[in-house]
Amino acid sequence: MTLLHRAGNLYVRLRMSRRDLFTVDIGDALRHGGRAVVFLPTNPEQIPDALDILHRFARWFDPLSVVWIGTDEMPPDTFGSPVQVISVPNAINRWGLPYSPIVKRIERKNADIAIDLNPTFFLPTAYLSVISGAPLRIGFRGPREGFFNLEYSWDQNDERDLVDHYHRFAAMLTQIRSAKPYQSLMTP
Repeated sequence: MTLLHRAGNLYVRLRMSRRDLFTVDIGDALRHGGRAVVFLPTNPEQIPDALDILHRFARWFDPLSVVWIGTDEMPPDTFGSPVQVISVPNAINRWGLPYSPIVKRIERKNADIAIDLNPTFFLPTAYLSVISGAPLRIGFRGPREGFFNLEYSWDQNDERDLVDHYHRFAAMLTQIRSAKPYQSLMTP
């Protein structure tokens, strides 16, 4: 990690420390859907693995914004997916953070739920998840806490392929979404 990336990391931590924290009923948020922003894996080769879960999200959330933040000029191939993808190539500045126009664009989404599908922690999309203002932020567990309030943890040395982990991730969210809401034990 370069000195500039470390400075970018510090900036993100300071910016996050000033954010209000919300208590979120995860099951309720998933059941009621709403405005969602989903960040595709940055590596274009991993996008086909994420398409199945992406189609599930398209049925759950309305409207659904799908964003690909690239480190090169190659836009992702969504293989005929009906979901519209906002592609932003060369979106990472020398600090290792997304450029200001994409940050402002994500802030304007005013999302209820942000989901980062990068299987390994990627600071720019984790940061954009926070910047989106979404009370519920879901992603894969990373080296730092505070970016997501629901994390999927997996051992990257696990022999299962990424598609299997996406299916397990989707099953976890489906189970949470379909659970009965909390009911009080006290009767009126």
